[in-house]
Amino acid sequence: MKKSLILIIICMISVSAQAQTWNQLTTPNTRNLYGCWFDETHPDTGMAVGWYIQNFDRLPFGFYTTNGGSTITSGSLFQIYFYASSDVWFTNSYNGIVVGNGIIQTTNGGASWNLIVDAASTQAGILENVMFTNSTDGYAVGQRYDFSYTSFEGMLYKTTNAGGSWSDFTVSQEVNSENTQLHAVYSTGGGVIYAGGENNIGGASTLFKSNDDGLNWTGMAFSQNIFSLYFTSPDTGYAACTNGLYKTTNAGMNWVNILPTNSALHAIQIKNGFGFTAGANGLMYMTNDNGNSWNPMTIPVSNTISDISILSPNLAYAVGASGTFLKYTNSVSLPETNIAYDIDAWIDDSHQLHIKFNNTTKTTVSIELINFNGSSVRQIANQHIQDGRHEFKSDINSLANGIYLIKMVIGNETVNRKILLIK
Repeated sequence: MKKSLILIIICMISVSAQAQTWNQLTTPNTRNLYGCWFDETHPDTGMAVGWYIQNFDRLPFGFYTTNGGSTITSGSLFQIYFYASSDVWFTNSYNGIVVGNGIIQTTNGGASWNLIVDAASTQAGILENVMFTNSTDGYAVGQRYDFSYTSFEGMLYKTTNAGGSWSDFTVSQEVNSENTQLHAVYSTGGGVIYAGGENNIGGASTLFKSNDDGLNWTGMAFSQNIFSLYFTSPDTGYAACTNGLYKTTNAGMNWVNILPTNSALHAIQIKNGFGFTAGANGLMYMTNDNGNSWNPMTIPVSNTISDISILSPNLAYAVGASGTFLKYTNSVSLPETNIAYDIDAWIDDSHQLHIKFNNTTKTTVSIELINFNGSSVRQIANQHIQDGRHEFKSDINSLANGIYLIKMVIGNETVNRKILLIK
């Protein structure tokens, strides 16, 4: 029988303490950052993009790290005419997209970039946000205008081949008394796309929806300034706005401000029920229940947070104004003791968790499996036992890879072990 248990720590505790912290990383300069991305398969590798003004041009730059932010390097990034890099998304470790005044692509992890959409030669304007629903289908939104500065439009670019080519669509037009400065895009799949932005017209909609993959658009009954959109299901979504976080449970038809704020929220992301929303003046809130409730967090800066990249409940990054580059970590502290029950725990080839231990008296036992977010994911035992050697089993094939705690309460004593599940 193969044992897949990699890390074991035996300890006796009465309380487990979680340390949830945001720390500012050291960056090469203090220029504004607008978008970031980190690699789920290599969580120490990531990129952030921004731009700065020089001689009236919006010059692009990028920050790179391959060691979780211990070292962050800066580069002009692009060997082509491209400016105002506003957001970044990678579909895998090698294929990445940056949007700004046009769209550029890398297929070698950022070593070199190719200009895919040369918007600068035909129009003015900037794409501000990009997202992909899978490895091939992606969307980017922003505002364009002709060089006479008289015709403004909200624009959407769409790709179906991982960013190798893009088609553009018109979302809104100022000549039709529609808001056109779009900041956020989100697709829930099946051709449904949302695009949100600022209210520069007054009273007009700031949220537009397409049900046919961008061909036609409808203004929704929503007029708050929108800076970021995120949906956890086809019906349930969130909008980070000037005065708080809005939520819909009916696919955008109605919205409720569930988290009023005095400063604007600029970013929101939720991953497997865990998420953050953040914004101006160092605002940061965290959710552990898929956005149903939000708790304020303290971060070490008072700058505006522009974007968030969540890798797990234990690791996330955020970027923003004045070189803000934050790293979130969540660890569990377990003080050790010498109390032992001759516990043996392992995971077999079929991903059954086995727990064996000795007990010298008649008592009760409770065994739980807890993830590193502190949530119980499996109740393995809760019963009376006799003295002697005992074994309990649990099928954990449905659980995600990662570190878990086996929490055993034997009588009035608590024993914990860490295990690492790799399938």
